[in-house]
Amino acid sequence: MFEPLKDLAEFQNVSVDPELETIVWPNGADLAPEFLKVLQKKQSSAF
Repeated sequence: MFEPLKDLAEFQNVSVDPELETIVWPNGADLAPEFLKVLQKKQSSAF
């Protein structure tokens, strides 16, 4: 499911699903909001 997203043109088709409150791609790939929050916290603590 995530393999096609290695193609930059495909990756750029990302959008925000307001119902799921996460980012999604047309092929059905998505990232859980909890995972995005963990990434955000790690990035914030790096600075």
